Amino acid sequence: DPFGEQGPAWPRAPSPGRPASGAAKLEVAGAMAAASGDKLLTAISRLGLGLGGLAVIPSICLFDVDGGQRAVVLNMLTGVEDKVRGEGTHFRVPWLMQPKLYNIRTRPKLIQTT
Repeated sequence: DPFGEQGPAWPRAPSPGRPASGAAKLEVAGAMAAASGDKLLTAISRLGLGLGGLAVIPSICLFDVDGGQRAVVLNMLTGVEDKVRGEGTHFRVPWLMQPKLYNIRTRPKLIQTT
C-alpha cells in the first residue's frame, strides 16, 4: 500500500450506494472552507496590488510648481511647448513630457555708494 496504513491524506469520496460518514463530511467541509479561504485571500491580494498600482500613478503623472518657480515642458515629440506653467499641480504624460523648473524669484542686490 503506497499510502501506509492510514490511507491517502485527502478525504475519500463515499462510494455511490453508501452515505458518507460524519468524519468524511467534516473533512470535505473543511477542504471546501480552505478553498474558500484561499479564494478570499487571492481576491484581497489582487485588490491590494491594484490599489498599490493606483497609488503610484499620481506620483508619475503629476508635477508641482512651487511659489517663485515656473515650468517649461519639453515634449519629446514636438519639442518645447509655448505655454509656461505657473504655480500649482500640473498633469504630464510620463516619458513623453519632461517639465523643467526655473526659479524666477528676484533677489535683492545691495549697491553701496560712497
